[in-house]
Amino acid sequence: MYVDSEICVGNFFCGSVIFLPCYSQRVRILGRTVIISWVVLAGCLSSSVGQTKSVDSLTAEIQRGQDLHGRALHLVETEQARAKQPLCPKAATTYDANNCYATELGITDGNYLKLVRALGALLRSGGEADAKTAPARIPFDDAETTWHTYRDQACNAVGDQYDGGTIRPSMEMGCRITLTRHHMDELWDIYSDLGTR
Repeated sequence: MYVDSEICVGNFFCGSVIFLPCYSQRVRILGRTVIISWVVLAGCLSSSVGQTKSVDSLTAEIQRGQDLHGRALHLVETEQARAKQPLCPKAATTYDANNCYATELGITDGNYLKLVRALGALLRSGGEADAKTAPARIPFDDAETTWHTYRDQACNAVGDQYDGGTIRPSMEMGCRITLTRHHMDELWDIYSDLGTR
């Protein structure tokens, strides 16, 4: 039997596939082109979904960075405002001064720790993985540990000037408050652009 190369003869059905064995060369090429086009389109669509997820996660990361930046700025500004006020002006006795300084130091240390956590999360580029695992240690953490040691030694030296006196705790805590506030300003000067890029 003669089969013209442009005419299809003898199509048959096998399961869910239709075989067209006698289509011309041009029709087979066209068919392959259509199939390849669909495969490429499907691939593009699936990668587009992946890119949308990437864009969404990037947007969320940028927003998180901006939130952390805003939180850090607020903490620094809060301590700067507190530093403009006299420290414990109503303390009439050494006992009152020691209690007041302890309260003030607790507030300043709390703000400092929140600032360090926010800056640490920004420096880790992606923040802490989850609340169940500790974040990986970075050089910033070592620097803050070293600074804490410096603060303690410097303020103990201040306290040594009042050794044996009841005012010693207030002098040491006043030193810790002052150095912590200055350090918070230093940290902000160094890292204030984090979360804004």
